Amino acid sequence: MFGVLALAAATTTAALDLDYLEQLLAAAQSLQLADDDTWRALVHYEPRPFGGLKSTADAPDFFADPEGRTDPIAELEATIAVFFSPPLEESEALQHPQCRFRARYQWLVERLEIDPVRLPPQPCARFEWWRQTIRAEGATLVFAAAYLNNPASMFGHTFLRLDRRAGGAADLLAYTVNFAAIPTSNNPLIYTALGLAGGFPGIYSTLPYYLKVKEYSSLEHRDLWEYRLDFSTPELERLVAHLWELGNVHFDYWYLDENCSYQLLSLLEVARPQLQLTQQFPLYAIPADTIRVVAEVPGLVLERRHRPSAWATLSAQRAELEGDEVELARRGSEGGAIGAVADPQRQARILDAALSLLRFRSGTATTSLSQQHERRLLLARGRLGVPATPLPIDPGQPPEAGHGTALITAGLGWSGPGPFLRLEGRFALHDRLQRPSGYVAGSQIEFLRFGVRVPLTQEAAPAELDQLRVLEIVSLTPLDRWAFRWSWRLGTGLWPQREGGCTGTRCWAYGVGGGPGLAIAPFGEALLTYLFVDGQVAAGPVFRDHYRVGLGGTAGFQLDPDLGWRGLLEASYLFPVLGDERSRGPYRLSGALAIDLAADLELRAEGLLGRELKEAKLNLQFTF
Repeated sequence: MFGVLALAAATTTAALDLDYLEQLLAAAQSLQLADDDTWRALVHYEPRPFGGLKSTADAPDFFADPEGRTDPIAELEATIAVFFSPPLEESEALQHPQCRFRARYQWLVERLEIDPVRLPPQPCARFEWWRQTIRAEGATLVFAAAYLNNPASMFGHTFLRLDRRAGGAADLLAYTVNFAAIPTSNNPLIYTALGLAGGFPGIYSTLPYYLKVKEYSSLEHRDLWEYRLDFSTPELERLVAHLWELGNVHFDYWYLDENCSYQLLSLLEVARPQLQLTQQFPLYAIPADTIRVVAEVPGLVLERRHRPSAWATLSAQRAELEGDEVELARRGSEGGAIGAVADPQRQARILDAALSLLRFRSGTATTSLSQQHERRLLLARGRLGVPATPLPIDPGQPPEAGHGTALITAGLGWSGPGPFLRLEGRFALHDRLQRPSGYVAGSQIEFLRFGVRVPLTQEAAPAELDQLRVLEIVSLTPLDRWAFRWSWRLGTGLWPQREGGCTGTRCWAYGVGGGPGLAIAPFGEALLTYLFVDGQVAAGPVFRDHYRVGLGGTAGFQLDPDLGWRGLLEASYLFPVLGDERSRGPYRLSGALAIDLAADLELRAEGLLGRELKEAKLNLQFTF
C-alpha cells in the first residue's frame, strides 16, 4: 500500500477518491492480476533461482513502488494508486503516470473496467503523437546474419519492425525496435568479458528500417530474414504502448541470456503473453535459436522473406554477365567508358552491375569523383529505357533450418599412451565442419567448448581436461576479382601441449592467438584453400620460461561437395620467438571428415600428427 499512502500524502491540489481506489485494489486482488501473465510480461518479471520473481529491468523509474522490482503485488497496487495523481502540464521530462505507464494503464482500464468519471483519463499528447508517427499496423521479426567483424553481432542479431499496412517499398519507411548494448569497448575479448558479466547497459531504440538495411545489408553485407507475425490490432496496440513505457529504461546487457534476442522475445510476450517464449531460454539465448522457437509456434509466422545483402546482389548481377561484360562492368564502375552494346538488355545488365560495384566499393566514403561516376552510370541506364528484371538470387537456407547451436560429443580415441574415452560439450554456435545450412559460409564461431578425456588403460592417469576453448573465430572469405577481403581468425583458451607424450597439469597453457589470412575458391564454394599468418602469446608450466611468444603459419583445404559430408586438411607450424626452446616449435598436420547421419547428428573422424604426437579420434556429435 506504499503507493496509496505516498500519493495521499503528496496530493494537495486535487481530491483523491480513496473509496474508489480501495475498490480497484480489492478488484485487482480478487482477479489475482498480480499473477496474470500480462502483468508479468509488462513488468518483465522472471522467476528467481530460489523462488519469487524479479524484473529484468534495472532502471528505478520503471517501477511505481520501491520494492516493485521483486514484488508484483506492491508494484500493481502502487501503479493503480499513481493513476489517481492530479493533472499536470506534460513536458519532455514530466508525464502523468497514466501516460508514463501507458500499456499498464490501458490494460488495467480494460481488466478493472475503470470508471472514467471517478478516475478521469489524462491527455497524453506526446504519446499520441509518437503512436501516430509509428503508425504500426503489423509486426515483423528480422534476423540479421552473423557478422564476425563486430563482437556485438558475431552470433547474429534480431530486431522488430513495426509495419505499415502498405507493405512493399513502404517497409523501408517503417520503424524498427532494436535492443543493443552500449559498449565501452569493441575489442572482442574485452567485449565478451564485460558482456558475460553484465557490464554494459542495454536500451531499446527506434529507427527507420531503411537505416538498418543500409547498416546491415549495404555496409556489413549481411543477409536479412524477415518473419511477418500474426498479431491482432489489440496486441499491436499493447506492444506499441509498452515501447513507450520503456523509453530510456535500461536493462543490464548479458551476452548469453538477457541479450538482444531474449529482450525481443519479451516484447512479443507483451503482445501475446500466452507465447511464453523466454521460459524456453533459462540459461542463454542464441539469436538463431530464438528464431527457431518463434518459427515453431503454430500460426505465429505468416510469411518469411529474404532480403539479400549488397554483396549477394552484386554477385548475382555478375553471374548474369558473359565474357568481356565482366571487365566492362568493372571498368564502368571506375569511370571508364563501357561503349555501346548491341543488345540493350545486355547493356542494362552491365550498367546495373557497374553501379552496384561502385556503391559497394564506396560504402559510406563517397567522394565527389564517385558521385560523378554514379551520376554518369544512372544517366546512361535511364537513357536505355529498359526496365529492371528480378535477379535470380539463391537465398540459401533460413537460420531456423540450421543445426542446433549447443553440442555434445562422445567418442573413442587413441594416442601414444593408449586408448581413451572423450566427452565434449559446447554452448554455441558452429564450426566449419558442421552442416553449413543456415549459417554464414566459411565461418566458425564457437563459445565455451570444453572436453574431458578418460584413459582406458589401467596404468594411465585419471581423467583430465581435454580442452577449454573460451572463444574460437574463423572467417574464411574467398578472394574475389571485384573485392579484396581478408580472412582472419582469433582464439583464446586453455589447452594441453601433448607433444612428446606430455601428460598432466604441467602440460597445460592458456593462450591467445590468431592472425590475418587469404582464401581462394578455385573450383567454386565446394573447395576453399587458405593460408594464415599466426601469432600467439601463451603462458603455462609447459614452457621453459612459463610463457611463449610464437609466430608461424597455417595452410589448409576445406572441402564441402554438398553430398552430406565435409572434409578438412590443415598443416601448421609455430616458431617460438620468446620464452621457449626454439627446437620445440610445434608443427601439426591434422585432418577431419564429418558425415551427416541426421539433421542434428554427425559422425566425425579426426587425425593429428605432430612432433612426437599421434592421435586418432572417432566421435558422434549431437546438436540441440
